[in-house]
Amino acid sequence: MLTVTGTANVTDLNVSGNSVIGGNLTVNGNLIYINVTELSIKDPIINLQTGANGTPPSSNSGKDVGSALNYYDTQARIAFMGWDTSNAEFAFGSQTSISSEVVTFTTLGNVRAGNYFGNISGGTGAFTGNLTSANASLGNIGSANSYRDWETFTLNPFTSTIICTLVGVALTFTEILYIFPP
Repeated sequence: MLTVTGTANVTDLNVSGNSVIGGNLTVNGNLIYINVTELSIKDPIINLQTGANGTPPSSNSGKDVGSALNYYDTQARIAFMGWDTSNAEFAFGSQTSISSEVVTFTTLGNVRAGNYFGNISGGTGAFTGNLTSANASLGNIGSANSYRDWETFTLNPFTSTIICTLVGVALTFTEILYIFPP
């Protein structure tokens, strides 16, 4: 058993048994490689891009913050989920490249979830699945409270079903509350 009180200068340290460190551990270097079967962390919140002793950033680093997920399909790829600093938004990429801790999105990733809570707006693309709301209002259907982009708009007040066609894409909204009295 080795007991060190104070400072020990060691060039290489190889420990083959269990180790317990009873204080803070500071590692200065470029890479920490952990080769374990399972990694468990007691702390429920992991802080990324902090300063010494967990201090918050004091200026914009211009770096993206999140997790790079390495996988292989027909070739080695990197997926990313996290904060895209250049757009000031959360982003999911299924094929990305990372240089100087800035992510370039080649292909945005799909997100699969049971429920979505919040506003849906902007962009182009396809919406598939069910869009259900217990308290939607007509003012929130479409973009910027405008109906000029809707090709057709049909409301059945008896079933509270709204059927909309937007630029050739059929969307169906089923509303639980009546929008107009029958």
